[in-house]
Amino acid sequence: MLAPERLKEIHDLADKVNSTSEKYQLIHAMFAIEKVIWDNSNEQYKTEVHQIWEQLNNPDLDSEYRQSLVQKAKALKKVAHRKINILVDYLPQIKDNSARITWIQNNTYMIVLPKSMESIRDADGKIDFKVLSALRKLMAHELGHVVLHAGIFDSPIGDSKTYKQIEITDLTEQEAEIFAEKLISLRRARNEEIHQDDQYKNI
Repeated sequence: MLAPERLKEIHDLADKVNSTSEKYQLIHAMFAIEKVIWDNSNEQYKTEVHQIWEQLNNPDLDSEYRQSLVQKAKALKKVAHRKINILVDYLPQIKDNSARITWIQNNTYMIVLPKSMESIRDADGKIDFKVLSALRKLMAHELGHVVLHAGIFDSPIGDSKTYKQIEITDLTEQEAEIFAEKLISLRRARNEEIHQDDQYKNI
């Protein structure tokens, strides 16, 4: 049997993980975006390597070109798996109902949200659904920019400039908003299916 101190430590850690997950609204979508990019990278790698091996099967290739293809295949392997990281932070400089997305380095994006939205709970500890709804819309919108406008699907796998700063224009804003509305509607439909007749208690 666990000592009371250890039991409290475990419970406190679970509580910390749960409370942090509230700050990472739509965290399921963040993980899904990372997985989609990973899968796309793998498929692109397989396609390009397959094309190289088809060329290598040509007995008429001169030795210099053959060697260059082998080197290209080795280079591709080093960059075979694209992975991005999406971080979330809350800053007082960000106005209510607005958000920013910043490209930190070649594989990390920071979504910055208003400090006032860091907690989705009111003074009584109950969920403030108005804040929750606004926060999820901001998160979904910024995730839309990552998927649609970060260039993560555009560059060849061997290109070192895989990611780019996101350009915010009227068109990119419109597209990100369409993505956000669709993503939230799909998630809402899923939640309604889980929660009908208290089915959520069985998961």
